[in-house]
Amino acid sequence: MGATPWWRTRSEKDWLLIKKKDECADPNFNIETFTTSVKTGRTKEEIEQGKDAVWSSRREEGQGGLINLANAEKGPMLKTLEPMKAQLVEDPFDDERWLFEVKWDGIRLISFIDEGKVRLQTRAGRTVDDEYPQLQAISHLVNARQAVLDGEVGRARRGRPAPSFQLLQNRGKEDHPMQYVVFDIVYYDGQRLFKVPLEDRKRLLRDVVRDAGVLRYSDHVLGQGKAFFKAAQQKRLEGIVAKLRDSAYQPGVRSSAWLKIKAVLQQEVVVGGFTEPRASRKYFGALLVGVYDDGKLVYTGHVGGGFDEKTLAELYKLMKPLIVKQSPFSGTPPRGNEKPTWVKPVLVAEVKFAEWTRDGVMRQPVFLGLRDDVEPREVRREQPLETAKETSRA
Repeated sequence: MGATPWWRTRSEKDWLLIKKKDECADPNFNIETFTTSVKTGRTKEEIEQGKDAVWSSRREEGQGGLINLANAEKGPMLKTLEPMKAQLVEDPFDDERWLFEVKWDGIRLISFIDEGKVRLQTRAGRTVDDEYPQLQAISHLVNARQAVLDGEVGRARRGRPAPSFQLLQNRGKEDHPMQYVVFDIVYYDGQRLFKVPLEDRKRLLRDVVRDAGVLRYSDHVLGQGKAFFKAAQQKRLEGIVAKLRDSAYQPGVRSSAWLKIKAVLQQEVVVGGFTEPRASRKYFGALLVGVYDDGKLVYTGHVGGGFDEKTLAELYKLMKPLIVKQSPFSGTPPRGNEKPTWVKPVLVAEVKFAEWTRDGVMRQPVFLGLRDDVEPREVRREQPLETAKETSRA
């Protein structure tokens, strides 16, 4: 093309651009061959479907510029979401195709923000708005009319990253500040973002979220998983999560595109009974716990550590109405020196432990708290897979 005259229209506010051929024009240039937007790379059809790019004005750490949402799909506000899950692997690794986040020690929550109102859902699909009243404030900290965010909630703790699962157990009873750490966004103002690459979703999330006491964006590092894992160990964090930078969001899937590496071994377990207290301990001695395997509850250990008198009393109050005569465990009931009392397997606990024995029992398990966001029959033994094998699938 040649010269480009600009003309003011009758409105005195608008300008009209007219392209004319002149001596500088290229005779082989044909505008009809350019079928995509120079700005976003979208086709005419994609523009008509509402797929777009978002401009980020952030300048810190290279956050500014276009956020490509070309793979977004126009659709109504999501009503529910089963979160994507990470596969456990053995070792940290370095790879520029991956980004690495802190593995937050809290309760997974999906937040649905709709015109100033916030609805909260656990990973099991239970609505828990009344249990986290502080989180209603996040609607004022997210620059969107409608959004669906994925993150973890817990009690903030001084001097260490939040959230804390253990402190969360006393929510509603003690005045601890709550913090919701968000690491993904899957819906934004009329657009479903499942097929948008993770790195673009996170850039959008960083752009729309304003960090405050109750809300925080989960940052990440690129490529350097080994050093990041070492830092997590030094901070006594649970571990890290590795995510493919170009990965899609797969609702309900435990995917090799997200890998978790634990610095501390933790496991969800189902409570199947308890033992009699000994010496000065009150209420009960230890919890008898297990995991489901092929539809059957399999014993995985006695949990006797991690309790104070208040926790012992609260747990005993919950277990007493659940007492049954028959063991809920498959096979020969576990036996120790204390007589067991069996309960219906409806309570789920979180424990940390040293290692798995050859018999599939946890060594030195310590009680961390009860989980109300997990269905008992979904509790499985978590065994780490080979890192190299899982990363090669990506």
